[in-house]
Amino acid sequence: LMNEAIGNKQFVATLRYASQLLAELRTGMLNPSHYYELYCTVFDQLSQLEMFFQEEANRGRTVDDVYEVVQHAGNIVPRLYLLITVGCVFIKSRQAPVTEIIRDLVEMCKGVQHPTRGLFLRHHLLTMLKSKLPDLNGEYEQDGTVEDSYNFILQNFKEMVWLWVRMENAKQQAKNRKEKERNQLRILVGYNIVRLSQLEGITKGIYRDNILPRVLEIIMSYKEPLAQQYLLEVIIQVFPDEFHLYTLSVLLDSLQNVCKGVDIQAVLAALMDRLGNYVVSLREGITESSGSKRENRVIGEMFEIFGDKIASLAQKEDLFTGSTFVQSQLALINLAIKTYPGEYDRIDAVLGNVKDRFTGRTPDVEASKALKKLLAQLMDEVKDPNIVLDLANFGTVIEVLPFKVRRDIAIALSTTAANSDKKINTMDRVAKLFEVIAPLVYPVHDAPADSAEIYSAPEEFQEEQALVSRVLHTLDSDDMPTLMKMYSGARKQLGMGGSERLRITLKAMAFLYIKAAIRIRKLTAAGTETGVDVSKPFAYLHDPDGKGKGVLDVLSEEVPEECFSIYLAAANASDVCECGDVTYDLLVRAFTIYEENAAKSKEQSIMMSSIISAMCALRNMPEESYTTLTTKVCQYTATFIQKHDQAIIASLCANMFLSPDAEKERVYECMKRASKLVSGSNLMHQYPAYVEILNQFLHLYAAQAHNIEAKNIVTAIELVREANDKLREEEKDSKNNAEIEKAKVYYRNTSKYIRNRSGQDDRWQEIEM
Repeated sequence: LMNEAIGNKQFVATLRYASQLLAELRTGMLNPSHYYELYCTVFDQLSQLEMFFQEEANRGRTVDDVYEVVQHAGNIVPRLYLLITVGCVFIKSRQAPVTEIIRDLVEMCKGVQHPTRGLFLRHHLLTMLKSKLPDLNGEYEQDGTVEDSYNFILQNFKEMVWLWVRMENAKQQAKNRKEKERNQLRILVGYNIVRLSQLEGITKGIYRDNILPRVLEIIMSYKEPLAQQYLLEVIIQVFPDEFHLYTLSVLLDSLQNVCKGVDIQAVLAALMDRLGNYVVSLREGITESSGSKRENRVIGEMFEIFGDKIASLAQKEDLFTGSTFVQSQLALINLAIKTYPGEYDRIDAVLGNVKDRFTGRTPDVEASKALKKLLAQLMDEVKDPNIVLDLANFGTVIEVLPFKVRRDIAIALSTTAANSDKKINTMDRVAKLFEVIAPLVYPVHDAPADSAEIYSAPEEFQEEQALVSRVLHTLDSDDMPTLMKMYSGARKQLGMGGSERLRITLKAMAFLYIKAAIRIRKLTAAGTETGVDVSKPFAYLHDPDGKGKGVLDVLSEEVPEECFSIYLAAANASDVCECGDVTYDLLVRAFTIYEENAAKSKEQSIMMSSIISAMCALRNMPEESYTTLTTKVCQYTATFIQKHDQAIIASLCANMFLSPDAEKERVYECMKRASKLVSGSNLMHQYPAYVEILNQFLHLYAAQAHNIEAKNIVTAIELVREANDKLREEEKDSKNNAEIEKAKVYYRNTSKYIRNRSGQDDRWQEIEM
């Protein structure tokens, strides 16, 4: 109806319908969110009404007359919305001083004292006057001063805060509802501060002398935590960083006057985060520096300023609990990292503050959680485990925490170390490392007796110890004696962990010693004095005196089959290092494990293949020792129950005699023995076994092994065919036998290989398929 009247240029009807529309805003039945929806609908219509008033002025109706007419609206809420709308047109007409119109509107708005209606009315006034306030480089700069503008906003702000806080004085049963409504309305109040920050004419001096003190005075005059909390955070978020640096002491001093219930650390954290990010943007060239000496001085002293203020506020227990104190220290650490990169003594000083806070007292659950977050975030930010371990107070802070939190910190540090490309390279750091990760390494004094209280599943324990193993690989030093001391210290700590842990972590220690031996060998070969004999790492692995104190000696008692392969790896490493006696001892120990475990192991063939592979890799063992070991290996073929298994292992043994110093004639002897063993095996196993032996002959022929000739391969091919023929004669159903089908595919591929080689090498043409 109003729009229709506007279209028909009916002035009186338009005012009547506008009043009826605006009367909807008189309701007190809606909650703030629904009232906001109603306000938005009305606001859209008011823009049409403002255009109508402007057109009426253009047609000759004086704005002053319109201004007088709308004051006769029956109810105050519609009347004031109409007055604000006409007032905006009045300002544009410049028929009266801008400041007088604004002052008049502000005074009239005092007539609405209902909190919700009053807040929306004053917010509407602020919104409508947004582009009409006198300001630097603004359209109305000549119609007033920026002082007039900020005085108006401050007056509006004061009245809105008063209305907002009044909502707190509700009866107890309505208190929760009112609290929710106040949260919904707070953005209307905070918008005043936003508008202050948007005034171009506000300088740092004006902000320091006139605006900030008055805003803080208004906030602090109402001893209400929600208002103080929210409005302080708005100040921090909306005003420029340079303003905060210029008035840092004023803002921080005001925090002494906040009431109980304000989360003061959140306010401090927001301010520190804002200023820290500003310094980062300056350093990276994103923001241009003002070059102010005062600003540079404040930046240089900012850490101490905040630290002193927190220390002062922390004396008030009602403002700082243990948890909030730790959170404030975390914010201080983040400030130090952003503002003073590389100055880790500041971070250590913060940890010292935390240590002092909890000296002689046990942190509660919330404080423990906050400490855990602080330490974890510190490690995540720094990323270098060496820097963390060099912080003198890092370990002392952890000591006050309960077991589960210490374990979480240990996991966090271990993860940081394992994922870092930095090596932990001094004895002191290694010692501190194991102090921190002790809950993962061995049962500490306050650990629960029942592991179910620590680990939710067995896999969690496995993952934890795997992480410890990864950490062990971060221990390093360019000085070999120091490295050996590091490993010895780590081994001593691990030794207190019990068998369940040792069976995982000692494997990592074993490979560290193997790697160290290879490293010493390379340095020595390059003419570098290492200060450590190359045999020393192997002495830590396997006790030559037979006392069982070596890493592998202990590990073999727990997981002999897994330790077996490490003995072989160590033996090959010692052979590379030309430690013949050590190599022999390690292999003999591996043989012993095989003898004690292979008979009951399903992996007997794999273990035997591993032994043969290790023997084939030897290059520096004395001939007598090598002959003794190869003879022993060949004898092991008899330990297999099935003839075809004996045959395949016997054929593999031939590889041990390919080296120049070996007994060459034994190559053919092994192959001959293998063929003979197959002939005595079950018919169903003969064909697959002969195919394996044929391929072994081809390998030896390609290696030009002694006495291995083309006729041997031809004979092997004939044996394969004869075995296949026997299967047919016996009418055995081989189609459903997976082993035979697999062997047939293997044989077809072998035949293709022989034909391909025959086309490339004259030697292979002697093999007739």
